[in-house]
Amino acid sequence: MEELRIGLVGTGAIGRTHIERINNTLQGAKVVGCADANVDFCKSVAEKYGITVRRVEFELEKAVKQLRVALKDYLPVLLMLLSDNILRS
Repeated sequence: MEELRIGLVGTGAIGRTHIERINNTLQGAKVVGCADANVDFCKSVAEKYGITVRRVEFELEKAVKQLRVALKDYLPVLLMLLSDNILRS
């Protein structure tokens, strides 16, 4: 079975909890990329967990198969990406 590669938007407390649970508890999935409006903090989180920093505008379909949205503030961006067929399989 192929590992599910997840990109996470939002690296605050809830986002970091998602990273830890997905990478340490969930079998068959791994957070491989993250994005956050606070780029410097996002870089520090990515370094801590060994994942890649992505810009929200990055075409996530090339890097991940599922996007887990950790912050409601990114919902408009996600909807924009979906409407532009960027995240569709």
